[in-house]
Amino acid sequence: AEKPVPIDLPTCIMPNGSLVTGFQNRVMPNKSIQPEIIFWERNGLRHGEFTLPCPKDQTLEVISIQYNCDSNLLAVQTKSSAG
Repeated sequence: AEKPVPIDLPTCIMPNGSLVTGFQNRVMPNKSIQPEIIFWERNGLRHGEFTLPCPKDQTLEVISIQYNCDSNLLAVQTKSSAG
């Protein structure tokens, strides 16, 4: 059984697909925080993820996530700050 994953806002749904996209700050074993965009199916099954680049000594905040109308482009608006 998979454990639930805490999802941070924002989230969005693919217009022409079945995936939901969200943001997560993953805590790594060395206690660093790794920002990720994650994908899951509407039934809750996790489908994949990718890591967002974040400079050292900075935190990354995801402002918005949005697909285009064809679902072939994903835009992620971020803001970084000293952390």
